Amino acid sequence: MSFHQSDHLSTTFAALAHPTRRAILARLASGQAAVNELAKPFDTSLPAVTKHLKVLHRAGLITQGRQAQWRPCRLDAAPLRDIAGWVEQYRQFWDESLTDRMTISVNFKLRSRKMNTPNPGTETSNQQGPSGSSQEELVVTRIFDAPRELVFKTWIDPKQAAHWMRPRGFTAHHVEGEMRPGGAWRLCLRPDDGGRDLWQGGIYRDVVEPARLVFTFAWEGEGDDGGPGPETLVAITFAEHEGGKTELTFRQAVFKSIEQLEGHRGGWSSTFDRLADCLHEIQSRGAKNGSENLSH
Repeated sequence: MSFHQSDHLSTTFAALAHPTRRAILARLASGQAAVNELAKPFDTSLPAVTKHLKVLHRAGLITQGRQAQWRPCRLDAAPLRDIAGWVEQYRQFWDESLTDRMTISVNFKLRSRKMNTPNPGTETSNQQGPSGSSQEELVVTRIFDAPRELVFKTWIDPKQAAHWMRPRGFTAHHVEGEMRPGGAWRLCLRPDDGGRDLWQGGIYRDVVEPARLVFTFAWEGEGDDGGPGPETLVAITFAEHEGGKTELTFRQAVFKSIEQLEGHRGGWSSTFDRLADCLHEIQSRGAKNGSENLSH
């Protein structure tokens, strides 16, 4: 790698270091937009957003055209490909990589001293902390028979999430979320047997449509002081799979015990079954509507 290329990477990483700039890139990934449009979701001034755009422009991550009085901004992915190439050199170390919330790579640094026998499609790694306490990471990989864009949108759409974001035996009574870095999400699970409502929530750390979501997770009211329980970090990647399918890789860490991990594994596995059913129903409705339109 030349010095020039390395210096260019430094500029790109610096541009990606701010959550507002990453959120702007995520918005531009879905299409070009004017400065006023890009500024709407943020609680900041238009000049401040303009400064962020200048940083992204200097890094080569966006371009700005001119159509009459409209100057649309567009995403330029070339610098991101350079980052991907740089990260690729360290593929062999991914199992020991740390969570980096400011770059394109989001991984957990968890060295395993023993391995539990995983269920099909599920990996679990264990690490002993310095005090002998157990630290656990849950890893689940699922293949969904639906395009990546549909799987991602079904995950982030609160109306759709209300149909599937729940294990068997529960109803998603309340679903809300602000899909941006720094935005909060909240969900209420109501047991079908009439038990007490279970509230969970967290903060989005990274949102890259349709490729990745990173957010914190905690049960409300489970802490010793009545506040939120222990917080974990969830990182989800959505990758295109052959045949128009999607490979979803779900990571959640760090758990304090294997019992907590197993409880979450069961809940998420059941929830993913519901997601698969929901995706099938969405595509079936789309195919039916398409057939009806063709028949007229």
